[in-house]
Amino acid sequence: MSHCINPTCHFADSRGDYCNSCGTELVLDRRYRVLKPLTNTEAAASGFGYIYEIMEGSQSKILKVLLSKHNNDPKAIALFQQEAEVLKRLNGQGIPKVDGYFVHKTKDGTSLYCIVMEKIDGVTLEQWMNQQGNERISEDKALNWLEEIVKILALVHQQNYFHRDIKPDNIMLHRRGDLVLIDFGTARDMTATYLAKLRAAGITGIVSPGFTPPEQMQWQAVPQSDFYALGRTFVRLLTAKQPNQIYDSVRDDFPWRKYTKNISPAVLDLIDKMMARASISRHQNTTELLKDIANARKRLQVQPPIKPPSRPFKFTRRDLLLLSGLGLGTAAIPAYLNQSKLFGQYQKAIDFFQVAVPALKSSPNVLLKVQTSNNNIITVDATGKETNRRTVQGKYFLEDKISLPSGAKAIEMALIPVGGFRMEMPSTPTQNISFAKDFYVSRYAVTQSQWFAVMGTDYDKDGFKKRFSELDNKFKGDNRPIVVVSWNDAKAYCVKLSEKTGRSYRLPTESEWEYGCRANTITAFHFGETITPDLVNYDGNYPYANAVKGTYRQVTTDVGNFPPNEWGLYDTHGNVWEWCEDVWHENYNGIPQDGSAWLHGGEQATRLLRGGSWFNYAFFCRSADRFRNNTTNASDFIGFRVAASVLS
Repeated sequence: MSHCINPTCHFADSRGDYCNSCGTELVLDRRYRVLKPLTNTEAAASGFGYIYEIMEGSQSKILKVLLSKHNNDPKAIALFQQEAEVLKRLNGQGIPKVDGYFVHKTKDGTSLYCIVMEKIDGVTLEQWMNQQGNERISEDKALNWLEEIVKILALVHQQNYFHRDIKPDNIMLHRRGDLVLIDFGTARDMTATYLAKLRAAGITGIVSPGFTPPEQMQWQAVPQSDFYALGRTFVRLLTAKQPNQIYDSVRDDFPWRKYTKNISPAVLDLIDKMMARASISRHQNTTELLKDIANARKRLQVQPPIKPPSRPFKFTRRDLLLLSGLGLGTAAIPAYLNQSKLFGQYQKAIDFFQVAVPALKSSPNVLLKVQTSNNNIITVDATGKETNRRTVQGKYFLEDKISLPSGAKAIEMALIPVGGFRMEMPSTPTQNISFAKDFYVSRYAVTQSQWFAVMGTDYDKDGFKKRFSELDNKFKGDNRPIVVVSWNDAKAYCVKLSEKTGRSYRLPTESEWEYGCRANTITAFHFGETITPDLVNYDGNYPYANAVKGTYRQVTTDVGNFPPNEWGLYDTHGNVWEWCEDVWHENYNGIPQDGSAWLHGGEQATRLLRGGSWFNYAFFCRSADRFRNNTTNASDFIGFRVAASVLS
């Protein structure tokens, strides 16, 4: 069935290539079919156009159609055409990719102006706020989101455009966690022609009540107008109120600060500067604004010293497991303890640690039972064609302290041998990482049977039970990776697994994860120059290098379904993103070169994810690709695997 987009047609769906009611062609631009409308008549009538979900082959996209009532308005048509041109020119991360612009004729001769663009699978920030019960966002989330949007805005401004209509309805939160700036129909260029029109007050006025700056209401928008609107957007997010609900027209006052909670002066001042009444008093460019965001974040990290507890600190075996689970060497632990909540007699704790580790190593309940695996290794060229197949032996130990259902994948920990590799990122120095000791990483992402065997059915931190119960059944299964787990959930699993087995389990560090994924390769994937859906679970509609399009499963698969790497790790590309121990840093400048976790500095509330997922393009599944998320966030494309240091 295809939906007819003729606005005068009352027969919604038809089979074949032409509408059964009005005769309008249903195949748009010779390649698109309309699935369903995403806006109703009332919503579209108050806006600029209709929005539809369409299909090109098996790929879902978005169609935007200018309301036919604007067909006699050259300015409206020009603005609509301009949106397509602006999106084509920008073509950056955080901005919808446009397929093209075309005009579709109905049977009665009406012209329908159409833009086809990437489908952003997510919700607007306004919708997200409503879904969250209109709760205020945290200070950390505000700074992270603000920085992300300003970086997108920098791409727009660098191309001599500014948006002119930033508001929560025009920022989308993608399912994978990143933000996307949408609706460029009102964007303007900053050319001499534009500035001349500005002086003559000849620019079309765009007004979104509560978000539009004063100068724009007078048809004199400037690039700094975007900063004002963005500031008002974060007022909405930080106060859970619409700006118009806060404004006092009698006193001409905007007392937004009194509606915030637990927000530092550094962030409040930052937002106020963005919303200065005069554009000259705001940040003058995105570089200046990003610098102020960084300064605000630094001010938040300067915390007053915490008084140590008056009673002596009692160091237990459980604390030992927690500490060794951080992946810290003995020399690093005093500094860690001194900065953490484990204050007091930390030197005594270190003395205990130094004595207890040898005892723990010799304890019979933690001795490793090393086994051998035959790993079938496949290598492909840039087109995805197989060029080599070989079998290599790897080592692993079986964690036999956890009872699992029949047929469930066991917890198998692959040996990752000593060695090193180069961590690279564009525009930053290469970091050489060296591992002086072997370590272990689980061969598979933690499965649902493993999760419940360790955590039981009563675990419900941050509403885990509800998240899992609401998970689509197609994601559920004993050997499917556990998903909808936050970083905090993954850490809780490591603690529980350590307690149950007597071994110290933890999340892998970012360096360990990439080293283990690469397994001595230097290509984009451990398979070679590219991947295919026969090798990895990802969105096959978006291949990498010269590979062709392939299957998009739209769901997780059982762990171990695809070939492993040389060290016996499965699914390090695709299936689910995997949590790492490290705090998020924008680049590798300062990363520990011994492969340990990078825990100081950075964005403390944000942690690393690696590997890509079933939901992502091939590009995001590369060995070197990295992603970040808040420690409390969870999704059906996020899981984890565990690591362990060698204890015997």
